[in-house]
Amino acid sequence: MDADKLPLGELREYLSSVSDRELLEIILSTWKCRAPEATAENLMNSHTTFADALTAETTDEKTATALRLIPALSSAFIQSGGSNCLNSTGSAMEHFRQQLSAFPTEHFSAAAVNVRFRGVITMHPSSGTFSAVPVSCREIVSFALSSGHDIMFISHNHPEGSVTPSENDISATKIISSALSPLGIVLADHIIVGRNSAVSMRELCGDGPFGCDVPRGYKLDPNRL
Repeated sequence: MDADKLPLGELREYLSSVSDRELLEIILSTWKCRAPEATAENLMNSHTTFADALTAETTDEKTATALRLIPALSSAFIQSGGSNCLNSTGSAMEHFRQQLSAFPTEHFSAAAVNVRFRGVITMHPSSGTFSAVPVSCREIVSFALSSGHDIMFISHNHPEGSVTPSENDISATKIISSALSPLGIVLADHIIVGRNSAVSMRELCGDGPFGCDVPRGYKLDPNRL
């Protein structure tokens, strides 16, 4: 499908469903880079994540420019306030509920925000089984660093419906928070999404699993407890 021939509304829908390789190919093709399909394929085969691929060294000047422009444009868009805000447990729960509640198996996702809790960058959900989802600390750290933001959220769904945090959920939160902290990145919350509801582990468990106080500007709702 030629993305540049789609109406704007259809283009947005199309881009939300394409893979990282296809998205990279579209960008390289639009920038009229050399062999965009093969280049995108090679980049994604040799790098773990989309963010890693953007840091690849290449001898083709157009490709190098296109790769460097992606995070630069994203950062400019974020700084101008061109996205929503996750400054409360309610807004964070709604963000991840919309993203994860429909999945029939467990999925994990993350989001990064700036110090004003704006400029939301969301990580593509990773999938697991009905009762578990593998979480790569390395991938989360890579995503956090590539976002350029200092505040992180993580989330996963419980497709069976219960939103009670398990011991594994609490343990994973501690591990991820400990990995982000030395980098100056704060884990604001871990949202658990059920079929029809969501909960904030900050509200349920306090600061313990996070190893730090509630980030300034992030509003908890004690009435929900």
